[in-house]
Amino acid sequence: MFDLIKEDFKMSSKKEWSLIKYLLLCLSSKGVAAVKDYRLSHWLYKKGLYRIAKMVQNRNLKKHACEISCAAEIEAGFAIGHPLGIVIGGGAFIGKNVMILSSVVIGSIDN
Repeated sequence: MFDLIKEDFKMSSKKEWSLIKYLLLCLSSKGVAAVKDYRLSHWLYKKGLYRIAKMVQNRNLKKHACEISCAAEIEAGFAIGHPLGIVIGGGAFIGKNVMILSSVVIGSIDN
């Protein structure tokens, strides 16, 4: 999980990785904080802690107006420019080094 967070940091900021810089970026950037919340909820989801994962997912929605399902698969280097109105469904798969801006919906259609 921490390797993914480092790659996300590099995508959001062209600075050298450090925990202090990352925490400061989380406090100043809602997009980075939203990605951090997704990474935590996805990690909890993979560990089988579904209720706690949903609580973190709901916190992300309430705090950042960004709904990213804990079941979505997002690879390293994920960045959000402005989290308002972003919805990523549970069946979504997003590859490496992707930046998403506001009002984007990504999901899957069940047949």
